[in-house]
Amino acid sequence: MIFIVSNDVDVSTNNVIKYLRLYKIPFLRLTESNFIECLNIKISNTQFEFEFIVNSKKYLFSDIESFWFRKNDLELFKKFTLKSDLKNEYNEINDYLLSSEILALKEYLIFLLETKTFLGNINMGDGNKLISFMLAKEVGFIIPETHVSSSLNYLINNYEDKIIKPIEDSFMLLKNNSWFYTKYELLNKKSFEKKTLKIFPSCIQEYVNKKIEIRVFYIHGKCYSMAIFSQLDESTKVDFRNYNFDKLNRMVPFNLPLSINNKVIKFMKRMGLNTGSIDLILNNDNEYVFLEVNPVGQYGMVQYYCNYNLDSLIFNFLTNEKQSTPYF
Repeated sequence: MIFIVSNDVDVSTNNVIKYLRLYKIPFLRLTESNFIECLNIKISNTQFEFEFIVNSKKYLFSDIESFWFRKNDLELFKKFTLKSDLKNEYNEINDYLLSSEILALKEYLIFLLETKTFLGNINMGDGNKLISFMLAKEVGFIIPETHVSSSLNYLINNYEDKIIKPIEDSFMLLKNNSWFYTKYELLNKKSFEKKTLKIFPSCIQEYVNKKIEIRVFYIHGKCYSMAIFSQLDESTKVDFRNYNFDKLNRMVPFNLPLSINNKVIKFMKRMGLNTGSIDLILNNDNEYVFLEVNPVGQYGMVQYYCNYNLDSLIFNFLTNEKQSTPYF
């Protein structure tokens, strides 16, 4: 059985599941609405047993052959409330006991799952730019000059040729049929108007003039790369994610130089990631500049525009298969 943690609507998960169904390989997909509601564990000197229930169906841990963390979180006992003899004013103790005990079970389950063939890092979250910059620099990448400060004066003194970015991953949310997302723009003096001297810690980053942007999807030691000609459009010149839907950027397959390919591999090993998506820039001096890594590994666009059958690669990895699969 393939154990998958994702969310209800992820297209890439759906595509890999098409292969699992085609080849009649059993799987379990945990999402925000499909979670572990009951479990039984037995540990002794001579025995180990672990069974759990999802949607009233029993599963054995021993039947799990591989684990794919795609998105979301590993949900256990969601909507569960703890009843005790404590008075109402001690509800926070109930909440603490509930969360800490569930966390211990979750950590144990993740520990067990990572003894299987697994893809992704459930403990990594959305990634941290500051950590990734330190490790990227360590393996030999050029990184853009970056400042983080809660002082308005400090940022004003360093804002020229900078863009503001989140410290973690970029934000995107669908709410009431509208998309809310992080938009990157060059800073100017108006960016600091009506701000107090002490502000929430903010990250600003050197703007790098580019020939092309490069999205690299990495899976177990191999890189699949795409060049994005975003600099040719004023809408996407700062960042290709400021999409011009009327005229999309040209996107084509791209071969990384061997030295850069090897740096990506070293970097991902240092990050503890066996899959993920990396953003690079080829600047006007023909240098490769590291921007960020997405541990979840968005790859649908790379697959679509470059004709890489990445869904099939993931399927083959999870099932230890080397067969030719159709391209959905």
